Amino acid sequence: MERHAERHDFHYRPNGDWSKARSSEQINYLSGGDKKWAAKPNAAGFIIAPDGEWSKGHSSAYIDYVSWDRAQFFAKPNGTTFMLVAAADAFTDTHINYITWDGEKWSAKPNGTTFMIARKGEFQKAYPDKYINYIIWNGEKWSAKPNGTAFVIAPKGDWSKGQSSEFVDYVTWDRGQWRAKLQENGTFLLAHHYKH
Repeated sequence: MERHAERHDFHYRPNGDWSKARSSEQINYLSGGDKKWAAKPNAAGFIIAPDGEWSKGHSSAYIDYVSWDRAQFFAKPNGTTFMLVAAADAFTDTHINYITWDGEKWSAKPNGTTFMIARKGEFQKAYPDKYINYIIWNGEKWSAKPNGTAFVIAPKGDWSKGQSSEFVDYVTWDRGQWRAKLQENGTFLLAHHYKH
């Protein structure tokens, strides 16, 4: 990705042929779930939007895309290159361990249209809740609720600003940065965000 002083553009090359390259402000791609997304570069990484609907767009450090050979990857800008993490490095778990807005350690399991949440992972004391309040990678406060195999996420729990997202980027108990995606079998697909 080349960056320009006033405007950020992508440079495309059909089938990898740079003699046919063209510039574009956005890319349209398939996510790992074969859903259509669009991305524009910005200072934080990308602005991404489902089906290219920019009114539903939000900032993301990563894009989740399918390569030519149908392998799933996460990509993050790194100067003039990309940092790539294969989804094969991801793993499945029944729950996530996250930090709440007040700094407490909680766990959450998908439970249909709700979460089963438990303080410090004590699921024998778990109870259902419609959403979780969690901290994202940059320290901001967000809320998320399940929506099929996706989420509705909202800054500071303001559902009037809610948007659909295939994943949540959250901070774990050890302050690690992780991405979670809901799977059809009621588990999470988890991938670690490696800082570079």
